[in-house]
Amino acid sequence: MSRESELFQHIRARNYTAALKLAQQTPDLDVNALDKDHCSFLMAAIQTSHQGEGQPRYDLIEFLLKHPQFAHANTPLKGRVTVPFQCALTENDPKLIEVLLAHQKTKPMEVLYRHKKLLYAEQAQRITDTLETLQVRDNPILAMNLPKKEQILALLLHNTVHIALERDDTTLLQGLVDAGAKLYQPLQDGTYPLDLARNQPNSHAFRWLTQYINDYILSHSVTLMAAKNLALTHQAREQDLITKFTDTTRSRIQATFKFFDYPPSSTGGSTIPVPQAGFKPGNL
Repeated sequence: MSRESELFQHIRARNYTAALKLAQQTPDLDVNALDKDHCSFLMAAIQTSHQGEGQPRYDLIEFLLKHPQFAHANTPLKGRVTVPFQCALTENDPKLIEVLLAHQKTKPMEVLYRHKKLLYAEQAQRITDTLETLQVRDNPILAMNLPKKEQILALLLHNTVHIALERDDTTLLQGLVDAGAKLYQPLQDGTYPLDLARNQPNSHAFRWLTQYINDYILSHSVTLMAAKNLALTHQAREQDLITKFTDTTRSRIQATFKFFDYPPSSTGGSTIPVPQAGFKPGNL
């Protein structure tokens, strides 16, 4: 049996520790080997259940994606169009998605679309379908996987927004909104899309997001009132800070230059003492 066939067996048996050890200890391993179904090591690792050895599975996937010769990060099975990343979305495994996305710039993989439909929109639909099913009947497995689906949706949103800003692609942003994304809310890491776009104030994306936020505020009276109140609060706070800063600065100046404390002149002239006749600067 070849080393490649042995590696496929370990992966399908979910023995990821042995699979990783074999891959690491076989320098001449053909990392681009495919089985009879045109399945790569990566696709096999994604398709097998991650129950059991979680971290070794991720480590094996990382090993493949970091390998300089690995060329199947975007290869589907024979006769199919679903690539590894798209297959991973159905695994309800946020950690797996994080691992794959971490290598999207070094290994070509489709992380935006499938059949011209945003992967974000597909994931949002999965969540909607799950919620509708749970309203009709109890399903412990669906209920357990729902938070994982939502975590994956947040990862997709974060990644897609960043790609849209990098490409200055407003079509991507509009597609997210059409799929239900709320771009006025913070992303997974707490950053706001509009704040991220401020680095490129002349970009189409920045102008689009600015208009999007303005339209949202104007169409929601409660939000508009909150925005106005927030602006007034900031204005009052700003004025208070200016006043305090001015008072503090004046006190420091008066403490430094004592001539500010001289009583007002009865003639209305300068209160600064006049030097004596014959006084020359530097004479002490």
